Amino acid sequence: MKRFLNIYFTVLAIAMCSFGCEKVGVDEVDFDVDLQSGTYKVGDSVRFNLSGNPDHISFYSGKAGNNYDAITTQILENKVNLSFDSRMSNAGQSNQLQVLTSTNFSGTANLEALKTATWEDITAKFTLSGVASTFSPSGNVDITSMIKNHQPFYIAIKYSVKPFAEAGAWAKWEVNNFSYKVVNTKEEKTPLDLNLQTSWTAVLSSNYETFRVSIGTAGMVFQGNVTNIAEAQEAWLVTKVTYPYTSTSYAPDRAVAIKIVPQPARTKYATAYDSPGTYQVAFVAKNIKGDKVKEVIKRLTVKIEP
Repeated sequence: MKRFLNIYFTVLAIAMCSFGCEKVGVDEVDFDVDLQSGTYKVGDSVRFNLSGNPDHISFYSGKAGNNYDAITTQILENKVNLSFDSRMSNAGQSNQLQVLTSTNFSGTANLEALKTATWEDITAKFTLSGVASTFSPSGNVDITSMIKNHQPFYIAIKYSVKPFAEAGAWAKWEVNNFSYKVVNTKEEKTPLDLNLQTSWTAVLSSNYETFRVSIGTAGMVFQGNVTNIAEAQEAWLVTKVTYPYTSTSYAPDRAVAIKIVPQPARTKYATAYDSPGTYQVAFVAKNIKGDKVKEVIKRLTVKIEP
């Protein structure tokens, strides 16, 4: 009897081990796809033939938001560009106009606050006009290095006039057509508001005569005093605070689920595109059992004509 029990428990242990140690297997993925022949145009139904019967099939069209190459979080570096047009109407004192930036200006509109802040002079990065009857472009300048990501940022146009006896007559300067944009590596551009009527504040020295510095829809105009020419004057036009960003985080793109368990095998799929271009399509087919996964990725190129 004892010998029988020993044999029984040995057999039972082997059976239990065999049952408990059995590995969960996942079938290899049997899946393929091809694009039905033809020339496709915007709005056409682009048709795919599918074969095999995986548990799950996900589709990526290659469009923004549904791109297999962007299935992880992307952080794209940005550039911040500034440009404007300028005109000097008459020859006069040199170096009167300056383009300045600050990351620590308090925003208080008085000369003391402006002079307390740290300003970086970036005038040399631009091409200012000589004496001319028409405006000329300053150049599209990358000012990213002056910016702290998502931190307060100010731009100022400063006009300085020295006493007539020291430096002679002043020059009349005009500035307009500002463009201030964030540009990412995809060449997507986001304008930042520098509206001449709502985004700038004028701060003038107390000895400035009325209407010698102005700002409006036609642009900025800087001139020195007419009568009080014995003293130096200064005028600042300063932007409202902006928060430009030198990098942008993009959430992962998502797939379209076109087949899940227990749906029957799928043999066709169709989609359409609303813009011409070349799109990289991806089908991701998976078999899943427990925590085990096997997958096959099939990629195709779709060309859409206007």
